[in-house]
Amino acid sequence: MRKRLAKRMLLSALIVFGLLAMLWALVTQPLFPISRTVSAVVVDPARLEAHVRMLAERFVPRDEAHPRMLDRTAAYVRGEFEQAGGIVSDQPYELEGEWYRNVIALFGPDTEERIVVGAH
Repeated sequence: MRKRLAKRMLLSALIVFGLLAMLWALVTQPLFPISRTVSAVVVDPARLEAHVRMLAERFVPRDEAHPRMLDRTAAYVRGEFEQAGGIVSDQPYELEGEWYRNVIALFGPDTEERIVVGAH
């Protein structure tokens, strides 16, 4: 009699545990897959090479002694960022009486996570 009661209690405990496990799965796991639309970024190596050549061959020299060339370069970079759909702004700063600017472009959603890319 005690053996039988112990078997029933064990079986009842297993059934309750199984039901609790199924309830947990239903509550915590999505029933339908969440589809997230991720836009594919197409990278064209020839276009990247053209930008590098433009900056390395046409907009030179780029240093504090040639502020007009720096300005032309910033205008080029700004225009390319705008064409790519970025939200573009300038960050002006003064150095030894001359004004310069950094070009800042924002792409993607406005979230706390950021990827910062800087170049000179």
